[in-house]
This record gives sequence, structure tokens and C-alpha cells, in this order.
Amino acid sequence: MKKFFVSLAALMLAAGLSYAQDLSEATETAKSAVEAFESGNKTEALTLFNQALELATACGEAGNDIVSQCKAAIPTISLSLAKEEYNAKNFVDAAKMFAEAAAVAEKYEAFDVVEEATSLIPKAYFGGANALLNNKQFAEAVWEGIRPQLDANYRKFLNGCKGAAFGKLGGAPKGNQN
Repeated sequence: MKKFFVSLAALMLAAGLSYAQDLSEATETAKSAVEAFESGNKTEALTLFNQALELATACGEAGNDIVSQCKAAIPTISLSLAKEEYNAKNFVDAAKMFAEAAAVAEKYEAFDVVEEATSLIPKAYFGGANALLNNKQFAEAVWEGIRPQLDANYRKFLNGCKGAAFGKLGGAPKGNQN
């Protein structure tokens, strides 16, 4: 019986040391992410914040501070990277990155970033359409101009297919006999 308790104590001590090591690794990764962001390397910062988030989430309650900091930083950095693509006149890539930033921000409940990113998606498409018009590519310009509306209509269709159980985003209105 004594061997059992000694073995159990050794196992608990090893688990505790591993847990503390994971938390310190998450802290160091988050610090590296902040340093990368401050030095202007946003892509590396985004990767490091995602790694820190995974490590801190595995730590449970002890990692909650790091988790909340990462969840605040990741959507903002994603939006910033998308804006850089837009300013570099890579409109199609920027539109995709704005959509990704909005999805990440919604996942982490950064609703101000969701609002800003979704409002910039049509601007990216229209910027691409304007560039195509300047190059005399009229058919492509028309397609880029109507794409945001087609995408929005398709999303509404998909939400409607999910049915009333999906909530206020899907299903027919109450009393609809169709």
C-alpha cells in the first residue's frame, strides 16, 4: 500500500511539473508573438498567437489570461493583414482575407472586428472591379461588381436550408405555409 501512495505522489508531481512547463511555454510563446507584432512581422505574430492559444487552452484555468489576450489579438491581426493586402491592391486576396478575419473574429466574439471586416469585403470586390474597368476588362469588372451580392444571397440560401432549428438565421418565418 505504501508503494502505491509513493507511486501516486510521484505521478502527481510529474503531472504538476508538466503542467507548469506548458503554462510557461504558452507565456513565452505569447511574449514572442507580441515581440513579432511590435517589430512589424504580423504573419509570424499571428502564427505565434495561435500556438500560444493552443498551449494556454491546454493549461485550463491557469491559462485563461493568455487565452483572453490571444483571442483579442488574433482577429485584430487578421484584419490588419487583410487591410495590407487591400492597400497593396490585391483585391481578390483581400476579400478572402476579410472573410477569414470576420469568421475568426466571430469565433472569438470580437464583434467590432466582424463588423469592420464584413463591411470591407464589398469594397475589396469593388476595388477589383474598378481596376478591371481601368484595364478595359468589362465582363470581368461586371462579375466582380455583382459578386458580393451573389455571395450574400448564396449565404442566405444556405442558412435557409438549415431550417428553423438553426435559429433566427435559417428557416421560414412563422406562419409561412410554403
